[in-house]
Amino acid sequence: MTNILTAAEAANVLRCETTDALMLNLLPAVDNYIRAATGHDWTADSPILDTAKSAARMLLVMWHENPGMMSINTA
Repeated sequence: MTNILTAAEAANVLRCETTDALMLNLLPAVDNYIRAATGHDWTADSPILDTAKSAARMLLVMWHENPGMMSINTA
């Protein structure tokens, strides 16, 4: 499955390994949140727009640093 951010892009932003379990679990959640918020499946775009990647990076960092915020932001 394609995500807005690749594991390598996400690991680079978080400065962690590409195998980080929390990061890998967050990637689909980030995609789902952005899709619900915008009504657009950004993973279907080729190439994926930089604005979608930026939004994904912001959410990923926020949720990775404070996973408790994720339950507030997703329903």
